[in-house]
Amino acid sequence: MLNKNIAIAFAVVLAVVCMAEATEEGPQNMAEALRMLQELDRIYTQAARPRFGKRSDAYTNWAKDLEVRLN
Repeated sequence: MLNKNIAIAFAVVLAVVCMAEATEEGPQNMAEALRMLQELDRIYTQAARPRFGKRSDAYTNWAKDLEVRLN
């Protein structure tokens, strides 16, 4: 019985500590959140852009070419 109470108390303390740490990491206000999002946008804008010109023009109408071949 004593071990069960100790385990429950430990679990409650651990949950409280985890919840306290989780709330500290987020932005404190809306302005800080917007700054963080702008910084992430600036960092990932270049990486997320499509790379045009990497495929040849021969495969641009592959669906239409396949339809013509099948008919």
